[in-house]
Amino acid sequence: MRVLRNLLYMVAVVGGIVLASANMSPVHFVYLPDVSFLAAQESAAAEVPLALLLLAFLLIGAFLAGTGTFVEQVRLRFLVRRNTKVVKSLRAEVEKLRAELDTSQTSLETRSAELSSEQARARKAEEAAATARSAEERERLRADEAELRLPVPEAQS
Repeated sequence: MRVLRNLLYMVAVVGGIVLASANMSPVHFVYLPDVSFLAAQESAAAEVPLALLLLAFLLIGAFLAGTGTFVEQVRLRFLVRRNTKVVKSLRAEVEKLRAELDTSQTSLETRSAELSSEQARARKAEEAAATARSAEERERLRADEAELRLPVPEAQS
């Protein structure tokens, strides 16, 4: 792509040189026309070779385009600098939030382990209570059975 661009530039330069050498005759150039609001009532003109006139306007156009491009480049550099600062601050915030997330996950895992151990202790306590209740119930049933098996004293008549 760069080779093609350079080739086009070279063709344009050679074409300009050929055009300039073919048009060296002077032309009448009016650079200050006769207008009513200017102090001078005569128009200002000069006899200038056409190639020199074309070169002057080409340089003026290049200067104006370069100035516009420079202004746009300065504006874009400013935006890039500002956006770079924003990105840096956002990255720092992301790192801070990641650190907080890691801390929170660690504390969550610790709390989860504590809760699971508490749940295990509660389950064991419930199982012990259920075992104790079932043992009490068995004892009560045995006591009831024993009462039923006791010989009933006969009433004396």
